[in-house]
Amino acid sequence: MNPPIPKVKNLIFDLGGVLYSIDYTAVERGMESLKDPAHTGEGVAYSRGYQDPLFSLLEIGQITPAEFFERMKEKFFLKAEKEEFFQVWNSMLNGLIVGREEMIKQLSLNYRLFLLSNTNEIHYQYLLPECEKMFSHFEHCYFSQQVGLRKPDLNIFNRVLAEQNIKPEETLYIEDSLQHIHAAQSLGIHTLFVEDETWVESFKQQFNLN
Repeated sequence: MNPPIPKVKNLIFDLGGVLYSIDYTAVERGMESLKDPAHTGEGVAYSRGYQDPLFSLLEIGQITPAEFFERMKEKFFLKAEKEEFFQVWNSMLNGLIVGREEMIKQLSLNYRLFLLSNTNEIHYQYLLPECEKMFSHFEHCYFSQQVGLRKPDLNIFNRVLAEQNIKPEETLYIEDSLQHIHAAQSLGIHTLFVEDETWVESFKQQFNLN
């Protein structure tokens, strides 16, 4: 954890890997199990640092979930019905990390809180029932498929700063993807790179949380 940052008034949180548990490898394993054995070819690559362009199109809302299914099925020779495919696609979502909702609730008493997440309509609908209460503690939630932009595009960070009238030097961004950290830093936003769970205790100490 970096030394305390003076004058932080705003906290922007990523969702997956920071507040919500994600297993990126589950998608690759699951998609491999759906491949038509009669075909060989590239597997589905999906990780924190890289993903097929089809995933990005879904994340900015340029294709619908149904179109995503059809194009994935064709490109990777998947032999699956839509519901089976969606189950595999959602298999990476492991649930809200214990204690995160309470942490966000406490922070909301003293800081302006915002959520900034690359996600998609399929995942959003799946996790919403579990996360809706936590989302209510944020002043505003920015989901990539709803705003038509995704990290690390600087435009999505600038949109948050401009719409909420917040200053980068008074803002801390908490994120587990290094390329997104670098994007935020280029705009003068303070950052906390989440590599593992060790960040939580020092973060709580810095912000005087129970």
